[in-house]
Amino acid sequence: MKTNRLIITVVLIITGSFFMNLSAQEALKAVMEKIEKTEGNKRIVYTISGEKSKRKTIMTSISFEYNEELEKEILAAFEKDKDQADRKIESKENGEISLRYSFGKISYSYSPKKNKKGWVSFTVMED
Repeated sequence: MKTNRLIITVVLIITGSFFMNLSAQEALKAVMEKIEKTEGNKRIVYTISGEKSKRKTIMTSISFEYNEELEKEILAAFEKDKDQADRKIESKENGEISLRYSFGKISYSYSPKKNKKGWVSFTVMED
């Protein structure tokens, strides 16, 4: 009887942590989808496995023209998902905040440092 309860408890914990990881990044996923629809440069890095040359995306980086309203949405998404992140890197330089949050094998980063065109970048990486 105790063994059955222990097994059920372990299964529930594992299942719960799996679903927490899936829902942990909802706000950041939604922002990424919105950014993908903006005009900008999109860079995707793939890894190709030997079997049937299957491609797996390991990094998607989008550079886009700075937009104050969109930046507020990005920062709000990071703030909303902050507590579920396994690792957080936040830096502030010249009043600009750069963020990188990791959720298991997936990391989201935002760099407001403008390039020569005045563009900023948002990146998703899978380890």
